[in-house]
Amino acid sequence: MQFFIVIASLRLLSSAIYASPILPHNISVDANALLKTVYQFPNETWIENIAVRSNGKLLVTLLFKPEVWQIDPIENSANLIYSFPDADCTLGIAEYAPDVFGINVGNSTPAGGVPGAWSVWSLDLSQWRHHGPVIRKSRPQVTARKILDITSATFLNGLAAPPLAPDVLLSADSGAGLIYRIDTKRSTWDIFLDDLTLKPNASAVPLLGVNGVQIRDNYLYYDNTFHSPLLARVPFHPTTATVSGPVEVLSNTHTYPLNGNNGQADDFTFDQGGNIWLATASSSLVKLDLTSKRQTLIAGEPGSLALVGSTATKFARDGRTLYITTNGGISDPVNGIEGGKVFSLDTSLL
Repeated sequence: MQFFIVIASLRLLSSAIYASPILPHNISVDANALLKTVYQFPNETWIENIAVRSNGKLLVTLLFKPEVWQIDPIENSANLIYSFPDADCTLGIAEYAPDVFGINVGNSTPAGGVPGAWSVWSLDLSQWRHHGPVIRKSRPQVTARKILDITSATFLNGLAAPPLAPDVLLSADSGAGLIYRIDTKRSTWDIFLDDLTLKPNASAVPLLGVNGVQIRDNYLYYDNTFHSPLLARVPFHPTTATVSGPVEVLSNTHTYPLNGNNGQADDFTFDQGGNIWLATASSSLVKLDLTSKRQTLIAGEPGSLALVGSTATKFARDGRTLYITTNGGISDPVNGIEGGKVFSLDTSLL
């Protein structure tokens, strides 16, 4: 999450060898024309992150509101799933058991996160049973549980769940430049990774370092909002979720355009081929090919109305439909702001 770039408007290495920068490359297909609005929230709603349930419905978190909403991409409707007490924002979300999701929850100010005001929660939707096209229960049956408080945290952001360590979550602290390992059963935490690649840029405002985190093939991938490197990864043991090797820098910096002082990266996701689809902090969607080191500007750009304030990405279970969330321009205004949106993009047409 890019957070506040301009406060007045509520805007916001350990690897010795650095990989070559990702090369700029644009596609000829007009992906902007392929974007479809799944749902739009009221004005001044910042959609922060997104997860896809096994039934195809979407869960989204909100900055400025301690809420998780479900979006139905077929009916283009939304309903509130849960509102967290004693908090004002929700951020990273990750499924760590079937239909059970971890959520980073906390408090923030226009200058950044409130130190010591962060916790990780569990939302269990597994009792909301679906049988074919008929939903037996008209309202979700949700069990919410606070897993733990992390009193030393300054700004919990991205969240990931190692698939072979089902009781573990990995949570990025953007303010402290750390990644925590959380045991959801024992309600304990320790530091998974403390590395220069995670740290904020001391001259940037706000102080946000590591942002999005994702897992692929026993590596934790992460990006950095304001600091080099743009993208790095670290291997981990699949069942203990402990670091098993050195950090590897995949890209030092962005080569795509930014808008003013906006950060270079927000949240991202992988496609089935191992490419990264990144929501930038400048109203655009970028594809990173980690093999060729090629960067492709897919949709939007600074000043474009197509993806105003893009924040996160996630593929549907079909592997083709990409969902993109926005903050409506709160961090990157284009002719004012609008309500945050969830878009869909059929990537098979690109």
